Amino acid sequence: MQVDVEQGWQDWQEGGHPKVVAFVERWADLMEARMRQGATVDQCAGETMREANTDDLSVDRLYQASQILGYVWVHSSALQEWKWKV
Repeated sequence: MQVDVEQGWQDWQEGGHPKVVAFVERWADLMEARMRQGATVDQCAGETMREANTDDLSVDRLYQASQILGYVWVHSSALQEWKWKV
C-alpha cells in the first residue's frame, strides 16, 4: 500500500478497528496490482472492494475504510472521484 499521509495512516493503524485497517491494506494492494496492469481506480475500485472484503464488513465499516483510504493513500483523489460516482 502506497501511503501519502504517513502520520494519518499510523494513527489509524494504532486506533482503528483491526478488521477495517486490514481491509484498507488489502483493498489498496489489490487496486495497486490492477493499476500496474493498466486499470484505473475507477475501473477496479468496486470489484476489488468486494474481493478484499474477506471479513464481510458492514456497509458502515466499508464507508469508514473508503474514508481512510481516501485520506492516506497516494491515489486518494482518484478514489474520491470514484466514490462520488457510486
